[in-house]
Amino acid sequence: MRFRTGGGTTVITVSGEVDIVAADRIQDHLVREGLGPDGIRLDLGGVTFMGVAGLAVLLHAADLCRDHGMDLTLVASPAVTRVVKLIDATAGLVDHLIPAPTPSTVADLR
Repeated sequence: MRFRTGGGTTVITVSGEVDIVAADRIQDHLVREGLGPDGIRLDLGGVTFMGVAGLAVLLHAADLCRDHGMDLTLVASPAVTRVVKLIDATAGLVDHLIPAPTPSTVADLR
C-alpha cells in the first residue's frame, strides 16, 4: 500500500486483499492526512479481494469528497467493481469507477 499527496490530490495505491486490516490503514491515512485540495484518487487496480470493511472505506471517501466539493476517482480492479455493483452502491461509488487496465488492454495499447 502506498500513500502520497501530490498535484493537489491524495493518491492511495492498494494491491492484494482489502480486508479489515488494510481498510483500517486506509481509513487511518484519510483521517490523519485528510484530503488533498483537489480530492482523492484510490488506485485499486491491483486489489484481488475487497471485504465489507474496504467497502465502508470507499463510502467514507465518497462522503468526504462530496462534503468538501472535491473529486473522487476509483481505479477499480474487477474484484472491486464486482463488490461495488453487487451491493448496488448508489451512494456515489459507481459514478466514480474507472476500470483498471488489465494485461490484455495494456498489450492492446502497445
